[in-house]
Amino acid sequence: MGEYYRNSTLTIAADDAKSSSEGFLQPRRPTAVHGAPIGVYVFPDGSRRHLDVSNINMGLWTGSKLEGRAWTLQERVLSSRILHYTHKGLFWECRTESWHEAGGSRRPYSEYQTVQSRAEHEFDQQELSWRWESLVLNYSSRQLSVLTDKLPALSGLAAMYKEAHGQKKYLAGIWAHEMPRCLMWSVLSSYKPSEPVLAYRAPSWSWASMNAEVYYPEEEYDMLNILKPLPGFNIVDADVKERSPGSFMHVTEGYIIVIGTLYSARYFNREHQPGSVDRGSLETSFPGLHKGE
Repeated sequence: MGEYYRNSTLTIAADDAKSSSEGFLQPRRPTAVHGAPIGVYVFPDGSRRHLDVSNINMGLWTGSKLEGRAWTLQERVLSSRILHYTHKGLFWECRTESWHEAGGSRRPYSEYQTVQSRAEHEFDQQELSWRWESLVLNYSSRQLSVLTDKLPALSGLAAMYKEAHGQKKYLAGIWAHEMPRCLMWSVLSSYKPSEPVLAYRAPSWSWASMNAEVYYPEEEYDMLNILKPLPGFNIVDADVKERSPGSFMHVTEGYIIVIGTLYSARYFNREHQPGSVDRGSLETSFPGLHKGE
């Protein structure tokens, strides 16, 4: 599926449609986006942009129903040109600019438009790594109608990144060369279990095994040092088995073998208070240092 969007000349997005049955021609109110000139802004690189009211009202460029769906993330990132049909009017989006039919432009959201161009041409392994983690955070906040589509809906981006990474090993949403730091994901404290994943989807050490929005704790996860080793913790081996090898899609099993320092821990729930989130607590002790797999 990713190849269709990656090689498309133009992608038409029905931003306000709740499903495929609604189509893209919805009632619109372009009068809500009349651009009033306010001047010219000179960027640090010397480029100039004519600014109007529509440039500074960020709400005009957001709020799409498509942004809440998991499959549409890779569709937007992989497409080089998109024509958005919204109730606010028509929007043109490419890798350099976004324009509204009534006037007004803005630079593209870098998480989307620059990922593919950077991955296909000039790129840095460190930059690619933190951009992937940013995409994971965005993707995990979106909804899936079919829970087992967690990895298939990201497969097009995974294929593109594998080429850029020089054929590095992909393990159910995680890149082996970024281990062990990329294993330090966590779910938001407001997470409440919804529908259980009845079919196997990913190993438990992958964020893809969760029906939850994930994040990387800043105090534990240094985005600038993703590729650096983690003291006292090493990955001996890790692998997954895909139903169709090389598809970046459905995983049937996986394992990880680690070696490092072990210590005892006990988890217990705090008494829940009305209006608060039960985060729980972790009690640890260090009676000795041990090694194991």
